[in-house]
Amino acid sequence: MTIRSYTTYQGPIREAIHRFKYQKDIALCESLAIYLIELFNRYKWEVDLILPVPLSKERKKERGYNQSFLLARPLSLHFMLPISTKAISRTIHTNTQVGLSAQQRTENLTQAFQAQPSLVAGKRILLIDDVATTSSTLTAIARTLVGAGAKQIFALTLARSVLQSHTHQEVQQNTQP
Repeated sequence: MTIRSYTTYQGPIREAIHRFKYQKDIALCESLAIYLIELFNRYKWEVDLILPVPLSKERKKERGYNQSFLLARPLSLHFMLPISTKAISRTIHTNTQVGLSAQQRTENLTQAFQAQPSLVAGKRILLIDDVATTSSTLTAIARTLVGAGAKQIFALTLARSVLQSHTHQEVQQNTQP
């Protein structure tokens, strides 16, 4: 799986993602999606299907929307690529990943996703999410998709968390797409 993020999860982009995700400011969606469109355009990956990272039914009901779907939709429309919310689903309501270690995040997601082989087999898939912290969610989904016959997995996120101990120069090197 190839993962690319537009920027690091700090400053104004962090504030915008928080407003969009936790304060129901969905008006930010199109402005944020422009960054994903720019990023996807930069790589020119051959993709057959766009999949937003799914939420559990409980989390979607609590939030009222899936922020990843709202980010993926403008990308789908711009590049005229199909988008599916049925190809991958979250079958287990997991605890929030916020505050968990990398190992805890991986354990939290064990068996959490289910793919529909009839929708993903042989496809080159682009996953969309808002933030990659340890990338455990994207990795768990990619494993599930590959197990269901997906040909290739790419992922785009608006932002990527960085360890606090990195210097500015290291952060720039580690976040260059």
